[in-house]
Amino acid sequence: MLSGQIPNLVEWRRGPGATRRVLLAALLLTTAIVGVGAVVYSTGGTAYTWPYLMILPILVAAALFQVTGGVVAALAGGLVLGPFMPLEVSEGMTQSTPNWLLRMGVLVGIGAFAGLLFSIVARQMTRLQEYARVDPQTGLPSEYALEQALTQLMVAGENSRSDVRCYLLAVYINNYGSITTLLGPDNTTGLIRSVARELDGLAEGRGKIFQTGTDQLVLLLQTNRREVLRSAREAIAAAQGPHRIGGEQVYVDVHVGAAAYPFHEADEPVMLIRKVKAAMFLAREQDRAYATYDRSLDEAGQRQSTLLGKLRPAIESNRLELHYQPKLDMESGEVVGVEALVRWPRGDGSLTPPGEFIPPAEQSGLIHPLTRWVIEAALEQQALWRSRGIGLAVAVNISPRNFGDEEFLPFVREVFHDYNLAPGDLELEITENALMRNPGQVARIVNELAELGIAFSIDDFGTGYSSLAYLEQLSVETLKIDQTFVRQIEGPGNAPIVRGSILLAHSLGLKVVAEGIETDAVADTLREMDCDVGQGYGFCRPQPAAKLEQWLTDYRPLH
Repeated sequence: MLSGQIPNLVEWRRGPGATRRVLLAALLLTTAIVGVGAVVYSTGGTAYTWPYLMILPILVAAALFQVTGGVVAALAGGLVLGPFMPLEVSEGMTQSTPNWLLRMGVLVGIGAFAGLLFSIVARQMTRLQEYARVDPQTGLPSEYALEQALTQLMVAGENSRSDVRCYLLAVYINNYGSITTLLGPDNTTGLIRSVARELDGLAEGRGKIFQTGTDQLVLLLQTNRREVLRSAREAIAAAQGPHRIGGEQVYVDVHVGAAAYPFHEADEPVMLIRKVKAAMFLAREQDRAYATYDRSLDEAGQRQSTLLGKLRPAIESNRLELHYQPKLDMESGEVVGVEALVRWPRGDGSLTPPGEFIPPAEQSGLIHPLTRWVIEAALEQQALWRSRGIGLAVAVNISPRNFGDEEFLPFVREVFHDYNLAPGDLELEITENALMRNPGQVARIVNELAELGIAFSIDDFGTGYSSLAYLEQLSVETLKIDQTFVRQIEGPGNAPIVRGSILLAHSLGLKVVAEGIETDAVADTLREMDCDVGQGYGFCRPQPAAKLEQWLTDYRPLH
């Protein structure tokens, strides 16, 4: 975080070995002052310009020892260039007393002023480092303080050659955004303090709490391997709450990552922090309570970095493709729209699976240009189809992170007008879980775009946590039942879920799309349940635009 900052000019005179460093600096400065005197004498005396070199060791002394160092070095330099230094060596001319006294006075003034400036800078740097060590909102030690604590532990282990072992437990507050929306930022700060207090109580003198992000805490423990798993479980339980904040009882959804020193390898502090965060985010991505760092995460990170390095130019140079899967009216069999699905061709003609590049794109921020590319490419194809007499609504999946993109709303408005879209021509599919990331912001964007005539559907319905009251506040037209339930509709417990989802959607005035239909038997069951629209391999696989056109030409509804 701040490990690369300019070192404090006072810190070098403190801590182990400080006396030796001070004596060495004084010796080097004395040598420099005497050396300047020798240069002045050898070049003809003080009548020439070389005496100005004495300012350099004076400035260095002022930087290292502030006012005292600057003044002492100036006095020493003034004496070296003073009564014993000739004005003109070759002619044996000596300096007048007022001459060398005036020079000494100027040097002392320079040394004192420079020392004062450096002392002000040193105090400011000390103050900034103190600020860097503590989060200004919560008062908790920061990531920089964690780096320093780890450095001290590692140095202590090397100096004593003892078996220093420590563990990091990184705690990620998954629902921080929704809690902030509910309680406000001031109360959320209180929540972080409350979680930190619980974790501090867990440490019981064996460790310390640090805040490494707005929604992240790290517990540094000096313990043994057998205890750390128990500590992780206790950390999860302690962090979850309940916490009494702003008169409300708040429960926290957390994911914990763990990393150890020196079990993985002899890490630098920054690398160890990076590894525990990688484990924390792995737990979050896989929806696990707890994950431990291992080297495969680094390998996966390298693969991901390489892939993302290729994805951006692929987006910018238009080397992605869209495949389209038709949606069929379950009663009439008519094609009522298509879903646009992004594909990334490899050099050998195969396709990079979306599951390999979309999640990393979401984590890196590339999901924003990727989503914009997909929307514009889909609308361009739709316009081409329209010119050929093929009128199909196009659905595009958008990421939860797109709602945090400031350019997303104006971009969709712009393309809506540029392509002269009619209401319902463009449908945006959002996952159920996305609704709960930032409910207020999602509702504002969805409702504003819906007023333009853009349709919205809830994708993967049944796998998330959205409430019916919240769904009623959104301008949503369709629920898409997740294919997990559809494919196994004959399995135990799935048919009631699908039937209940359809009844729920219809009671809210929403249409229902079932995705993942692969057999006639599943399609027939869904018709009996009064499902409105279906899509899946049983009807048609996703196809490039040209092949889909041919499929549409050959297709004849069965009902």
